[in-house]
Amino acid sequence: MEEREKIVFYTPEGALACHGSYDAAVRRLFELENQRRPKERYTVRGVGGKPFPRRGIELVLGRLYEYEREPGK
Repeated sequence: MEEREKIVFYTPEGALACHGSYDAAVRRLFELENQRRPKERYTVRGVGGKPFPRRGIELVLGRLYEYEREPGK
């Protein structure tokens, strides 16, 4: 399985940020949550099937950061 580029990172100040758009980060987390099926989802399918965040930006980026760094995933 091809490893995708990590899009979430910590800035030198210690804040989470993402390469590209926040919408791209939400789409990536939506895909990963569909694979992992966590008890509490931070994304849902919105109007027209578009992924939509159901938690704040810090939680969304934090979960995506962890998922992107899980070994063997």
